[in-house]
Formats: sequence, C-alpha cells, structure tokens
Amino acid sequence: MSTNLPREITKPLQALLRRVRRMQILRGLAAMATVVLGGLLISMAAHLLFAPVPVEVSWVLLGLIGAGLLWSAAKWFIKPLRGRITLIQIARWLETRHPEIQERVSTALELSDHSKGGVSEGLLQQLVEEAEGDVKGVNPTREVRARRAKRWLWPATALAAVFVAVFIIFPEQSRRLLVRAVAPFSDLGNAGAVRFTIEPENINVLEGDEVRIVIKYSDDNVEELALVMEREGQDPLTEMLKLAGVEDGISRFEYRLPSAKESFHYFAQTGKAQSDGFDVRVSMLPRIEAVKIGVEFPEYTGLLTEERPLEDGISALGGSTISLGGETTPGVERGRFLLDGEEVGTVRIERGPERSKVLVNWTLEPEKGGLGQVMLYHELGREIEGLRFPVKVEKDAVPQVALLAPTQPELRLRPNEQVRLEYEVLEDFGLEAVAVDLVINGSEVPPLSAAAARKDPLSANPLWRGEETVSLGELSEKYDNLEEVRMAMLVTDNLPESLGGPNVGRSEWLVVKIDRNAESLARQEIRAQQSDVRETINEAIRETREAKDRMEWHKENVKKEELPEQAEKHLAEARDKLANAQEQLEELAERMENGVQAARAEDVREAAEEVAESRERLEETPLQDTPEARGEELAEARQAAQDAIEKLQEIREEVQKDEGRLEQLARLNELAQRENEIARQAENNEQQEGAEAEANPELQQAQEQLEAELKQQINQNPEARAEVLENQADAAAELAEQAADLSERQESLADAAEAQLAAQEDEPQEGQPQEGQPQEGQPQEGQPQSEAEQELAEQIREQLRAEQASIVEDVQEQLAEARANLEDRANLLPEAVEQAKDTLESLEENFGEAAAESANEAAESLSELALPSEERGEQSGEGEQSGEGEQSGEGEQSGEGEQSGEGEQSGEGEQSGEGQQSGQGGDQADPELAELAERQAEIAEALESLEAGDIDQALQAVQELQAEEAAALAEAIQDLPQLNGQSGQMNRASQQAQQGSEQASQAAQSAEEGQSSQAAQQHEQASENFGNAAEALQQAAEQFAQQAQQAAGQQPRPNQLPGSPEALAEAMEAAAQASQAQTAGEQSEASQQAAEALSQAAQQAMQAMQSGQQPGQQPGQQPGQQPGQEGQPSQEPGQKPEEGIRQAQGDPGVPPELAKLGVSAKDWEKLKEILRSDVGGAGVGGVPEDYRGLVKRYFQEVARGGK
Repeated sequence: MSTNLPREITKPLQALLRRVRRMQILRGLAAMATVVLGGLLISMAAHLLFAPVPVEVSWVLLGLIGAGLLWSAAKWFIKPLRGRITLIQIARWLETRHPEIQERVSTALELSDHSKGGVSEGLLQQLVEEAEGDVKGVNPTREVRARRAKRWLWPATALAAVFVAVFIIFPEQSRRLLVRAVAPFSDLGNAGAVRFTIEPENINVLEGDEVRIVIKYSDDNVEELALVMEREGQDPLTEMLKLAGVEDGISRFEYRLPSAKESFHYFAQTGKAQSDGFDVRVSMLPRIEAVKIGVEFPEYTGLLTEERPLEDGISALGGSTISLGGETTPGVERGRFLLDGEEVGTVRIERGPERSKVLVNWTLEPEKGGLGQVMLYHELGREIEGLRFPVKVEKDAVPQVALLAPTQPELRLRPNEQVRLEYEVLEDFGLEAVAVDLVINGSEVPPLSAAAARKDPLSANPLWRGEETVSLGELSEKYDNLEEVRMAMLVTDNLPESLGGPNVGRSEWLVVKIDRNAESLARQEIRAQQSDVRETINEAIRETREAKDRMEWHKENVKKEELPEQAEKHLAEARDKLANAQEQLEELAERMENGVQAARAEDVREAAEEVAESRERLEETPLQDTPEARGEELAEARQAAQDAIEKLQEIREEVQKDEGRLEQLARLNELAQRENEIARQAENNEQQEGAEAEANPELQQAQEQLEAELKQQINQNPEARAEVLENQADAAAELAEQAADLSERQESLADAAEAQLAAQEDEPQEGQPQEGQPQEGQPQEGQPQSEAEQELAEQIREQLRAEQASIVEDVQEQLAEARANLEDRANLLPEAVEQAKDTLESLEENFGEAAAESANEAAESLSELALPSEERGEQSGEGEQSGEGEQSGEGEQSGEGEQSGEGEQSGEGEQSGEGQQSGQGGDQADPELAELAERQAEIAEALESLEAGDIDQALQAVQELQAEEAAALAEAIQDLPQLNGQSGQMNRASQQAQQGSEQASQAAQSAEEGQSSQAAQQHEQASENFGNAAEALQQAAEQFAQQAQQAAGQQPRPNQLPGSPEALAEAMEAAAQASQAQTAGEQSEASQQAAEALSQAAQQAMQAMQSGQQPGQQPGQQPGQQPGQEGQPSQEPGQKPEEGIRQAQGDPGVPPELAKLGVSAKDWEKLKEILRSDVGGAGVGGVPEDYRGLVKRYFQEVARGGK
C-alpha cells in the first residue's frame, strides 16, 4: 500500500479494522467462557449429586471441560483471528454498506498501490480528495455492531452469574466442588467436607509415638464413620469408627494408633460426605548406626591410636581421647553427650539429604566412668537417646614389684655386708624412678636412689628387671647404732600428675637384723635353698612311700567285687598323699628356677609327673571292669610311685653332692662382697684425703688378706690354677722380650757412648770449635761431620725409633683402655695416636724436622689428655687464641667437623661432647698418659737436639729415656702377680732387672757429667743384667707353662666350683694390682676393678651351677663331650678350647669378644655403628646407657686380646 495516501482516508479504515478484531476477540472469549463455565457447573453438580465421585470420573469430567475449551478456542478465537483483513477489504465492505460511495475509496487505494503504472497524477489526486470526503463521517461503532458477539456473551454472562451466585450462597461447598472439578488429585474434600472437623489435621510424629485423631461431624444421626488410610505402595485401608459421643448435635469419633510405624494419608467419609485429606508423617527415631570408636591414648603410654567396634561399651585408659562416629537419620539438628547424666565433650552433626553423621569427642577422666548417652535433638522438638553404652575408665595399674632375691624375708647380717636386691616389676607402660625404701631402727629415713630397671624384651608381659646393692657399711656410717634395717624396692611409674599419677609400687619388706657374728648373705641364701630342696624332697618321698604302702596293703582287696570300707579309706588317703606330694614338688620346681639348683628343676618336675601318674592310676583302679584289670592298674600305680621315690632319691643325692661346690661358691661370693666393701671404703677415702694421698694401710692389709684367700681358692681349682699359671707364663714371656729388647738397646747405648768418646777425642785434632760451631748457618764449604759423629747420630736415631715405636704401642693401649672405661678422652686419643705414628714414620724416613714437630704435637696432646676433663677444657680454651695456629682437631673428633671460621678452639670439641658421659662426672687425671707425654716430650727434645747437630744432648735424652724404661721394667717384674709367691727364677729376674735399672740410671748420670767411658761400661753392665733378667724370665715362663700344663691335666675335684677359669684369673690379677696400689686414687680404682672382676667371677660360677655345668666342663658342652667334637666348631691353631666353645654360642655375625659376653645379634646391630670406626669414629659418649657395660667389656676383651 502506498504511503502517499492522506491520513484522512487510512485512519477511518484502520479504526474499522480494529473494531472488527475486537468483536472477534470478544466473541471468542465469550464462547470459551460459556464452554468452561458450563462444564464446571456440570462437573460441580456431578460431584454434588453423585458424591463421592471416583477420581477416575473426576479426571474424565476435567478432560471433557478441557476438550470443550480447546474446541471453542480453535473455532471462535484462533480461527477468526488467523484470517488476514486488508484496508482494501475494509473499504469494499464499507462501499457495500454505503453504495453512494461508488467504490471511490477502494479505487483510490488500488490506484495508489499502482501509481507507477501510467495513472495520471492529477486524476488520482482528484479521486483521493473525493474518497476523503466519503470516509470522513464513518463511525466504526455504528458500522460494526456487537450483535454476533452477544450471541456468546449472554450465555457466558448468565453462567458466570450462576457461578457467582452459587459461591455467594454456598461459598465453602462451592469452593470444594470447584477444586474437586479442576484438581482431582487434591486432598480437599467434597461439599460434605464442611461438616467435618478433624483434630489434628496433618500430624508429624516419631516412630513409635501414639497417633490420636478426633473427627467431629455435624450430624447427630451418624452412628458410624469410615477412616480411609492410604500408605505408599499398599492398598487403602478403611477402618470403621464407632460413635464416641454427641455434643450439641455434633457426632464425635476417635481413632487411636498406639505405635506409629509408617506414614500414611487419611480422610474421613460418611455417606456422600468426604473430608479433606491429611497426612500423618512418621519420622524414624534418630538412632546412631555403623558406630566406630577411635581411642587416642595418653602420650606417656607411647601407644598408637587404635580403632575398635563399640561392642559391649567403651573401656580405655584414663586420659584417653575417645572419638565416636556413626550415622543417623535426617532431621537431627543437634546433640549432646551425657556421662552419668553430666554433659561432657562435644557432639557435632553433619546433616545430609539421606543420612546425617554424628561425631562425638570427649576425654576420659580418671575414675569418671558410667553410662554414656548420646542425646539427639530432632527437628520435631523432641530429644531422643540415639545411643547408650557403658563407659569404663581403666586405671594405670600400680607397679607390681616382686623381690626375687634375697628369698628369705628376714636375715641376720654383719654390718659390713652388701645386700644385693634383685627384683622385677610388672608395669603397664613405663617406669619413672626406682629407689630403695628404708626404715632404720623403726624410723623412716629418706630412700636411696637406685639404677633404672631394664625392660625384659623376651617377656610376653610388660616386665622390667633390675638389681640394686645396698651397703650396710655405708648405712652404719650414716646412722648410729644400726640394729635393724627394713628395705623394700620402691618403684614409681610414668603416669603424669594431671592424670592422678604417679603410681608407686613397693615390694615386700626385707628385714635385716645386724649381727656381727652372722654368716654372709650368700651363704645364708645358699643354705636356705639347699634346706628347702632337701626338706621338700624328703617330705615328698615320705608322702609317696606312705601312699605306696597303703596300695600294697590292699592289692588283693581291689580284685574283689566290692572294696572293704577300710580299703576304700586307705586308698583315699593314698590319693590325698600323692596329690599333696605332687603339689609340693611342682611348687619346689618353680622355686628352684632362680636358685642354685635350677639345673635340677626339670628333674623335680619329672618326679612330680611320676607322682601324678601314680595318683591317676590309683583313681582309675576302681573303674576297671575285671578283677585282673584292677589288679594290674594298681600294680602300675605302685610302680609309678616307686619310680618317683627312686627319682627323688637320686635328686637328693645329687643335691647333697653339690654341698662342697656350693661351699666354694659361698666363699667366692663372700670374697666378692668383701672386695666391694673395700672398694666402697677406698672410694670414700679418696674423696676425703685426695687421689694423691698415700694409700690407706688398713685397706691395703685387708686387700692383701683377700688376695691370699683368693689364691688359696684358685689353687683348689685345677682349671683356674692352670689359667692363672698360663697367664703368668704369658706375662713372663712378654717381660722377657722387653728385657731382651732393653738389653740390646743398652748395648747400643754402650756403643753410642764409645762412639761419643771417639768423636770427642777427634775434635781437638781437627781444630774445630768445641761448642756451638756446627749450626745451620754454617758455610756450606765447612767441614762435614766426622765418620764417628755420623755413626753416633745414626745410633741415636735407631734408639729414638725404638722408643717411638714403644710409645705408639702404649698410646694405642691407652686408647683401648679409655674406650673400655667409656671415657671422654676416647674420642680425642685417636688424634694423639696419629701424631705418634707420624713421628715414627718421619723417623723411619729420616725427616728429622718433621719428626720433631709431630713429636711435640703428640706430647702436647697427651699432656692435655692426661688432665681431668674440667682442667682439659679450661686449658684448651686459654691456650688458643682466636684465628691463630692450627687446632688439635679435637673439634673434629667430637663431631664438630671442620670449621673455616677464625677463632676455632679445641675447647669447642669438648663442649660438643657434652652429655656423652652423663652422670659419670667426666674423666679423672691419668698418670699413665702424663708419663707417656713426658716420654714423648723427651723424644721431641732429643730429635730437636739431633736436628740442630747437638749429638751429645740427643744422646743424653735417649739415655735418660732408657733409664726410666729400665726402672719401669724392673718394677713390672717385681709387681708381676704370682699364684704361689716369688719363684727362684722370678727372684733372679727381679734382682737382675733392678741391678740393670740402677746401672742404666748411673750411666745416664755419668753421661750427663761427661764421663762417656764410664757410661759405656755401665751400659754394658746394664745390658748384661737385662740379658740375665730376660733369660731368667724366659725360664720362669717355661716353668709356669709346665705347671699350667700339669694343672690342666689334673682331674677336676668333686667339690670344685664350675665356671669360667678366666674370670677367676682376672679377679686374681685385679686383686693383686689393688694390693700394690701406692696412692688413694690408685687404691680406689684398682679395688673397684677387683670388685667388678670378683663379682663377675661369682656371677659366672652361679650361672654355671644353675645350668648344671660340671667341674671341667665348658659352657654348652655335653657331659663326656670333648671340645671340637660334633656339635661344636673345630679349633683353630692356637685357639683355646674355651674360646672355641664360646664362639659356638654366639649369634652369626657377632664378634667373638661380644659373643663370649652373651651379646645377641640384635644387640650387636645396635652397637655396630658405635664401634664402626677405629680412629675417628663414633665416640663412646653416644653409647646408650643400657649397652655401656657391654661396650666396656668388649673393649676390655679387645685390649686383652691385643696384648
């Protein structure tokens, strides 16, 4: 359409078009309203008249209404509106209604659309102007009337009026009928529902709650009412309710459900009336399921967190943190945990769509157990118990302390006795402290601190074992008028105070009455054990024999069909006696396990089994069917009793045979006890008088007496005597080698002295200056040394090489000894060893200046290491300035490593070793190291003199060194321990060595005075003396070896004490050294070593007795079996039988020295890292406390083997 037409033409036409469309819409809406309202009224009438209408019918009616709506919409609304109406059609429609227009309007519209077709513009313009006049007065309302629309508008209005009237007159019924018509699925009741009143309507309850529904109906003629209940997935259930009462014309009905389990939908129905539908929603009770318990134990226990099921409740140690987790139903909002009604801990709810998680945490407080309840608060406003269980708080048990030895509860002991308390502790987790509780003369006194007990790794129970020695002598010195001592082991566990700890356990009391005439504790213990064995065996033999006699009396009566009354009585007595004997023997076997007769405990058990067999046979005798069978059964019972008697008699005889050996064991234990007391008094004397004070003569006399008694006991033991004599032979042979070596060196010094004399005679002839001329600044064209001087210098070097080699060996022995004693200096001595070795190597390669320098360094190191730890640290800190010189490397040895910064001090190495010997107070002064330092300094001085050309001074230093060495050798020969006193050859060797020492000393003095000729003669005499001493020593060694061989060939004596002969030999050597101590410090140290050696010998003898080892039999060797036989490793050449046997007992991979000490492969793995390095390796300070004793003995074995 052309847009050039005037608005006056198009506007009226468009108004007409809009009027047409409005009428179409109005007609369509009216038609649809008529259909819908009519359908609804019909459906509502059907629900009213034919109530209750099934749901299916309601859906059909609703479907018909919907279909009618769609049909009317399509026919009267959609279809008319879809038709297109143009302005030309409107113009033509208008022209038909008004012929006078003469089609001018439609023609103008058509020509305007085709104005480019050659139509005259003037003509077209005239036509448009006429058309404007034609449409100017058109009225759309008049032209397009609503007549056709009113055909549907009137019925729609009428139906609407009816609809409104119904809602006005019957609002509630109409509303319900309308809902039922348009929403068949609705819970709303029909028109009759207005007469129902239901209380409550929708109900939310928990599972198990009661449901009570009250239904009121406004009709007093209704006698019965149907309650329809619909459950998901089930057929509806109808329950007829009887009239419960009528009030004011209203009938009342009640429904009770005692315990709701499932949700359901319900409505009431009577006649055509149906109530609204309501829901009873049953929520599951909030129970906690899939419960898991986590227990985090207190830190002090060392236990890992563990998970466990709830089962019968929670039982855990006080202080444990409990974590309880589980799942519950949705709807739980919060919770709380009650323990015996008291709220504790925290409860956290993690809500989920299907399941919620419950997390409960609390800490068990000591003695606060009871009933645990997890209370859950449901969203329905109810608090429900979700879980209940008993809670038991376990106590950390008090340590159970049992005193194993002494076995007697009351003892009478001498005031100088030492009581060795052996105990075991049954404790849950750990021990904090151990002490000895004391009551002196009826009054409590402070307890004595004791060494920590060690956990038994082989025990199935948490068992600790320990031992502590209480010195009655020390108590006598501390408390006046000591008459009675009550002592018990007091053990404190590691339970923290916050948990009510610590717990303290005490053993049974041991009562000790002081009696100066009493026997030793060891003798009393052995005697008590022997008496117990004898008496119990005698009683068991008597009981068994009496039972056997009663069986003999009635051996014919048992064949009768009925036993006489007397026979029944006697056989009953026999059974009782056998049962009593069996019980006594079993208890005796348990007591013997830890006693001197432990080897025979199994024999006693076998005898008890024989007695048990006799009793069982006797009990079965009356049960046999035939007389012959009863007779045979009784005969076997008698035979078993006889076998038991014979077995017990054999055991008794064997126990009696042990009396002599046990007497020897008691004496050895008494010697060990006396030595321990001497060591204690010597230590006190050293603390009071000082280490350099003279040795206490009373203690020295007691030590000499003890040594004599020990020698006497060794002489009664051929094996021990052979071992001691063999050791004497080895020592004499070694001294012979030293004496021979010293003789050669004295001979060399004699030659050197003569060479010196020759050189002195040559000097004036050559016109050379007497003093100070041969210096390093001497012109090169000067005269060289004479041949005599060169020969003398070479001889001096040889002497210095020999002296330095001796120092290297001595320093290495000091290192082994320091490691054996777990001293701090064991970490520092390897450097001194290396410096001494460097000196020796430089001497061998003729590097005089380097040898002198390293000798000075070694002397300084040895001198410092000879000091006590405290002074050593101070000197190293004062003597070194920041950034100056080279350090001694002590920092490296102690683990500091190399440091590049200035100011590094050797004292830092000492500080880094802090705590290595915790509790031992550091090193004491070492006079042997000080002596070595002096010797090393003299060698350094001699080397410096030799390097400077001062041959005389160098020779003088060597002479003084050898004089000192000669004196030391003479003293060593004099002090050599001898089992049977000084022999003739040893006397001769001692005299010759003493003379040689005097000659060597005089030769050094003569050389200092310039009397070279006399010095040469004296050196010759000294050489001859030491040669004679070497010859005498060698002969003595051969005599000792022959005596040892004779002793080894002797048959063991019946009363000879079994055990290791090496232990007795070591004890004798230690006792001899203690007897020869000169100072209080030496006396204390030597007596302590002797006490340890004697205690070890006594312990090994006790173990040998307990294992059943016979005299002459080695540990692990079967009776009659010789070393090297099957089952034992063959011996290597030169190996002692004892060593081979001991190695066979060790675990694979364990060094023989440790295998001999009973170290297992597991322990060796722990010690390997400590012992790995020889020179600069791990220090002994890192040795765990439990293994220090083993490490000490290991190094002692290594040092002994090296000698």
